[in-house]
Amino acid sequence: MLDLFTIFTKGGIVLWFFRGTNSLLTQPVNLLISREFLQQQQMGNDTLSFKFRQDNSRGLIFLAAHHKLLQLTYVDDLLDDVQIAFTDFVSEVSEEGQRLESID
Repeated sequence: MLDLFTIFTKGGIVLWFFRGTNSLLTQPVNLLISREFLQQQQMGNDTLSFKFRQDNSRGLIFLAAHHKLLQLTYVDDLLDDVQIAFTDFVSEVSEEGQRLESID
């Protein structure tokens, strides 16, 4: 099971997220963002596996995190599918001139 899936800008603004567990992931994710994306350094973690896709044309990052003990074979396909669906949705909304609003 995924522990975290998030979409954020390269500037660090979170556009959407899903937290699948109650694990405290704030520190490892913030460290990943700081080192990997802002400072361009490779980062490892003892317990978590991070996979991501970057959309450089839109400045977006799609990130999935899960425990390394789990062999989640679907994560790469999920990242690809979400990236396509999200960017298509944002393009469609912006073409129509609609505003994106928070849905509670």
